[in-house]
Amino acid sequence: MQRCQSQKQRAQLNHITALLLAWARLHKTALLVKTTVYALKQALLDAYLCKQLMYLAFAILLRKSYTIKLLGDMYVSHLPENF
Repeated sequence: MQRCQSQKQRAQLNHITALLLAWARLHKTALLVKTTVYALKQALLDAYLCKQLMYLAFAILLRKSYTIKLLGDMYVSHLPENF
């Protein structure tokens, strides 16, 4: 909360409210699964990171599989360069 970049008072209030609601939800869930808020948050972040890394690996494989050979030795990809 100390590093909130919102300039207007209403935006700061909304930000603080969102933080408190998120923490309350994490706290309630942590009680249900009998762990700490911090362990629950770490597990959620681990799951998110694993999912993103799997998506990246899939995207790289997908990009390679879409490369086709055209006009002899020239290769053209059907996906954009920044995919």
